[in-house]
Amino acid sequence: MKAVMYHYVRPAPVDLPYLRYLHVDDFRRQLDHFEATDRLIGRDEFLAILDGAPVPPDGIVLTFDDGLRDHHDHVLPELIRRNAVGLFYVPTGPHVTSTLLGVHRIHALLGRFGGVRMMAELEPHLADMSLEFEGRESFATGTYGNQENDQATLTFKRTLNFFAGSEQQAALLDRLMAELLDEASLVESFYASRDQLRALRDAGMLVGSHTVTHPVMSKLDRAAQEMELRSSFETLDGILGRSEPRHYCHPYGGDVSFNRTTEELLAEAGARFAWSVESRDVEESDLRERPFALPRYDCNEFPHGAARGRSAT
Repeated sequence: MKAVMYHYVRPAPVDLPYLRYLHVDDFRRQLDHFEATDRLIGRDEFLAILDGAPVPPDGIVLTFDDGLRDHHDHVLPELIRRNAVGLFYVPTGPHVTSTLLGVHRIHALLGRFGGVRMMAELEPHLADMSLEFEGRESFATGTYGNQENDQATLTFKRTLNFFAGSEQQAALLDRLMAELLDEASLVESFYASRDQLRALRDAGMLVGSHTVTHPVMSKLDRAAQEMELRSSFETLDGILGRSEPRHYCHPYGGDVSFNRTTEELLAEAGARFAWSVESRDVEESDLRERPFALPRYDCNEFPHGAARGRSAT
């Protein structure tokens, strides 16, 4: 069974010309390709696999990260039409604070201005900060998998997501957002609303946790990780009602982005499985031996999955 990961799926975003996204027409073409070469898994079959049914070698399950409005507006109609299940992963912080998460502030800035401009804007703010660059390059590199980014965009992301501490990241993004964007106007356009999440559930989709604030979990101590998991599941329960199975997706993905503590806490929270990022099929041994680190492919590894967006160079 192949699991495939998606983020932004939309028509061309006029206001975010540098955003890396999968055009909804390419998404449809990719689903056509999957149906022609393999087959899309439905809800009942996927739940049966979790309960011990054989893992089909030709099955494909589709996963969607970040709780985006794209998923309700553009993905859901296609999945309903094809009788396929989608697994949607929601960082719950925006549903409590009505603000953009740090990861999406980064996407918004890069999407509006591109990596070259944003590195030029960021560098003057770094002079008075001591960031932990030494020894972190392999860590940062290991979390981006097969994403397609130019070097300036990668540097901007790595600096803020991995080299900066959480307080440093927030301070830097506060400055950049205040100088460059109207953040309040972006929240509704980025995230699926509570009603839209309920529409996903009512259509038979599976909605799971993607933490509260989308942190690099391996950088947090046990108490902070537990808060991220417990609070996210509780918020989702409040929005959707308690639904089984509980499931989860690691922010950023890759083994360096979470640790054994994360997996232990997921088990304690009653989760059945969790997705990482690793370019290989899901085997029955994965579900039995390490269900909280299941592999996924990026959609850009398959025909019609290449991201669009203007080059920053």
